[in-house]
Amino acid sequence: MSYYLDIQHEGLKKFRRVSGSDPYVVEQKARAQMAQWEDQWSRKLAQQARAEAAREKEEKKALAAMQTREAQELLAEIDSLLAATLSVNDQVDWDDLKDHTAFAKARPLPPSEPLIPPAPRAEDAEFQPRLGLMDTLVRKLREQRITEAQARFAEAYHQWEDRVKQLKELHQRAQVSCQKAVDDWEAERGEFELAREKRNDLVDHRRAQYEAKDTGAISDYCDLVLSKSKYPDFFPQDIELDFNPENGLMIVVTPCRRQL
Repeated sequence: MSYYLDIQHEGLKKFRRVSGSDPYVVEQKARAQMAQWEDQWSRKLAQQARAEAAREKEEKKALAAMQTREAQELLAEIDSLLAATLSVNDQVDWDDLKDHTAFAKARPLPPSEPLIPPAPRAEDAEFQPRLGLMDTLVRKLREQRITEAQARFAEAYHQWEDRVKQLKELHQRAQVSCQKAVDDWEAERGEFELAREKRNDLVDHRRAQYEAKDTGAISDYCDLVLSKSKYPDFFPQDIELDFNPENGLMIVVTPCRRQL
């Protein structure tokens, strides 16, 4: 089965159909090609900006000098293209092709422990009997004031118990909600890691095919190497590869275009 992906660059007016026998490798090649086009486009914009500045500043003389330098640099780049390529290790790092992205979503945090207010104490000043002169002299009045103080304490303690119960119930509901969020998070992380593992397994499988000298895998490997390599802007990018397993030769077909 063959897979392909059409890519284009509006600025450069370039189009390419990237094909291969493995969808992940096709995607990698397409990304490498787009990155190369973006680099070409940036350099082209910079070149246009320099040319415009030169025309405004020094008119035709400066522009001619700049174009001469660029032509000389281009010729030097052509002369050194093969030597520069031989000095660079273009071997594909299979591990770089793998997805090492970490799961970005943070694990839900557990709810904070509730702040339980201190329990009221019977010896607190607000729960002491408020005795006036008559209360100290009349036993019945004194006992009434003591009963009132005890009732205030009992009411305050009851309200405290209700508040503590409410806080604990809220905390328990928050824990249940948090556990649900953690379960969902773990399930989502598991799906993410499983999908990542499957993508990386495809890379390992493609590597095994390449090392087993599978024709399609060898062509994809060489295409990926060429896609990641840097070439002058004028260098043809639309290439076709044909590997002959009988003699071990890779045929590279590139169109010759004449620019007017």
